[in-house]
Parts: sequence; C-alpha cells; structure tokens
Amino acid sequence: MKRFLFVIFVAGVLDACGLGQGVLWFSNGNTYTRIGSLIGPVAGPSILAQLLVGQTVDSLAPVGETEVHHQGAIRGDIIAIPGILPHDVAQVQMVAWDGSLWGSSLATVPAGQLGKTDVVPLKLGNPLIGVPAIPDFKQGAVVPIPEPSTLALAALGAAALALICGRRGPPAGRPA
Repeated sequence: MKRFLFVIFVAGVLDACGLGQGVLWFSNGNTYTRIGSLIGPVAGPSILAQLLVGQTVDSLAPVGETEVHHQGAIRGDIIAIPGILPHDVAQVQMVAWDGSLWGSSLATVPAGQLGKTDVVPLKLGNPLIGVPAIPDFKQGAVVPIPEPSTLALAALGAAALALICGRRGPPAGRPA
C-alpha cells in the first residue's frame, strides 16, 4: 500500500513539474482547408500550414514545423509549446498558404495570401501523462487565390487586342 501511495505521489509531482511545457497535436480536426472559398476544392499537397500558439490572441507565434495538407486535412506531429505549462490554456490558430507560390517559410508569405482558422482556446496536455490536446477549430482556413498584378492584366489585354486587330482583313468592298 505504501508503494502504491508513493507511486501516486511521484506521478502527481511529475504531472505538476513535468517537462515544463504543454503539448498539442497539430491537426485541423474536421475543419478542412479549402482553396478560394468555403465551398472551394479541398487543399492538396501544395498547400502548407503552420500552427500559431500564444498565451493571448495578441501573442500568437509560429510553433512546430510547416505541414502539408492531405485532402484538406492536417495530421501533423505532437508539438511541445515553449513557455506554456501543461494544463494551462493557450490560444491556437492555424494559417495556410500556397507553397508553390510563396515557398515553405511562413515569413515569405504576404499577409493577404494567408488562409486562417479561428483562434480557439486549448488546454494543453502533459507530455508524460495522457493524450496531447487537439485544437477544435470551428472555421476552416480558406487559402486565397492570388489575383494577377496590374502589369500582368495590362499585358494580357495588349495581347488580346493584338490578336483581335491582327485577324481583321481588309474592309468589305475594298480590294486587298
């Protein structure tokens, strides 16, 4: 009986002191990432995602590795969150972008090209005991489709005008 009580005591101390940081599982649950709109196609492997975590909504920062989407879903790694203890509540958000356009680093993505989930509170798990916490996003990320620049639209218009004007023959009734 004494050993049992000792084991319970040690487990409680380890749970309280553990590794000093809570953990979560990088997953977007049942909220699939889509392209262009809420009813657009689901994200494929060229769409990347990063998890943002902080103690408050204003302190969100990237944690863990960039992950690839598989049919709109992320089923990534278990991530230790520095500075937030197990069983504390963290604010969590996932951002997504087109990796074929912007590369694999979140730092290179323009703010207007990020799809974002809602920010959800999450009680972090303990790395020594139990299952890691899983974010329960209510709104999936929608990755915007980049619009062409003004210069690209002007070039497209000029090419179309050249094609239209180049196809005209001599006016009707006049010899060639």
